[in-house]
Amino acid sequence: RYTGTTITLTRHGKPIACLVPVEDTMTIGTRVTVPDYSVPEGRALAGEIVEKNDETVIVELDDGHRQELPTNEIA
Repeated sequence: RYTGTTITLTRHGKPIACLVPVEDTMTIGTRVTVPDYSVPEGRALAGEIVEKNDETVIVELDDGHRQELPTNEIA
């Protein structure tokens, strides 16, 4: 997954291809669901991303609790 800047590839000075960064779908404000094993029993399983870094997100669950989770556990 390429997330850098747009790069244009050329051959003999003429553009032949362009690499465009992939837009991150996990942004602050995105609604997500979390697996039931990731939160204590009785907590909501859906919420909104309120903080994010490269490895984890913090989701504010629909019941008001916040849960930090690895990004690969979010759907």
